[in-house]
This record gives sequence, structure tokens and C-alpha cells, in this order.
Amino acid sequence: MTVTHLHRSTASRPVLGYAKLEDAWQLAIKEEKIIYQWNDDAREEEEVSEESYRPLLKASRDVRLRALEQLPQLLDALKREGERVIKTIARAREAAKAL
Repeated sequence: MTVTHLHRSTASRPVLGYAKLEDAWQLAIKEEKIIYQWNDDAREEEEVSEESYRPLLKASRDVRLRALEQLPQLLDALKREGERVIKTIARAREAAKAL
């Protein structure tokens, strides 16, 4: 019988995003919780991730303030995605005209 001894440590961080939660698209917080476990038998660290989502407006004041730091990056990502979608639509429109 093998007994595995695990030592754990955790780290978590909120990530600002835009997601459909509670039947509406809204700013949201994804809480990434990473659990590091040392497995003595395998002599290596194992990583387990857990994620949870909640609307930004329902997050604590501290989390909302930390999310503000990520807002410029989120806006840039949304802009890039919007531009990508517009280009895809334009290509599809041109392909449809060629038919």
C-alpha cells in the first residue's frame, strides 16, 4: 500500500473579463485558485486549478478596485476582438458577393 504525503499551498488572483453571467453579458471577475501540492512519492509538485466566476458589481470593494488596474488591458483585448470580427464579416460579405 502506498501512502502519498501531500503538502499544499495555494495562490489566487482575480482576473477581469467580459462574460455572460446570470443571463446577461457583463464585466465579470474570474477567480483563479491554484493549488500546489507536493507529492513525496512522485517527487514532484502537482498543480490543480479551480475557477469561479461572478459579476464585477457583486465583488468586494477590494476586488473591484484591483480590477480597475486590469481595465486598460481588457479594453484593448475587446477592441482587438471586435476588429477581428469586423474583418471576418467583411471577408464573408465579399465571398457572398462573389457567388
